[in-house]
Amino acid sequence: MILRGEKREIGKREKIEVSKKEKEILEKLEKEGTKERIKPLKIKGQFLPQIATLKSGEKVIFKPRQEEFLLRYERASYLTSSFLFRDIFPELPLVPPTVIREIGGQKGIFQLFIPETEALAEINLKKAEKSLKEQLLAFLIFDYIINQKDRRGNLLITKEEPKRIFLIDNEEISPFSPLSKLPPEIFDVEIPLRIKEGLRNFCNSKGKIERTLTDLLKQKEVDFCFKRAERILEVIEKYGRIPKEKEEYLEDIRNKEGRRKQTKLTDFLGD
Repeated sequence: MILRGEKREIGKREKIEVSKKEKEILEKLEKEGTKERIKPLKIKGQFLPQIATLKSGEKVIFKPRQEEFLLRYERASYLTSSFLFRDIFPELPLVPPTVIREIGGQKGIFQLFIPETEALAEINLKKAEKSLKEQLLAFLIFDYIINQKDRRGNLLITKEEPKRIFLIDNEEISPFSPLSKLPPEIFDVEIPLRIKEGLRNFCNSKGKIERTLTDLLKQKEVDFCFKRAERILEVIEKYGRIPKEKEEYLEDIRNKEGRRKQTKLTDFLGD
């Protein structure tokens, strides 16, 4: 069934280089209707996520939100992941393909549903095998760049081999803040070559990525994301790891001394 009251994706269409599989999924997310009729559900003032099936058979999650900046954060997180570590994640990026749509007068995100996954409760880099360890380090650095301070069970891992991780529920990122928090697991672990190369490619493509993200984020938010990426790359290039003594330098990007200053949400969000 074609979605009633449906409109095309909000905002300009960003041009990003993606795999053939990802491109096909994005086109379906942007254009296809679903087999079921979707009507936004609300309980106690909160919209509920719903799983639906596209006409082509892929399952998607529709997550309505009244606050449009939350939708922009979800879409921006996906786009950022599309530019990062694609040697490690060649087919689909860390964040499943995500678009913004309006259905039945309600704006929300359509995100590819990843089946046969479970929440990864513990991050143990010492015990993880090489491929999974590389993925976990990529996710930790990605969360640092977009300033996601608390995953709270939103890190998924596939049940079948080869293991793949995916990140969902990215609306609570804080790109507007110069302050961040690194997880203790990331310190003093040797960083693989593909992580370094992925960060270099990301930083070297700043102009192109900025043009993509500034349709969704404020310039200050984009600047802070790149400042974090450049700073963590600087540390990794110098040490081959992230030393614990660099924690404060990385967690406050405003100055090298790491002086902390309270930042208000309204300073950066605006209208």
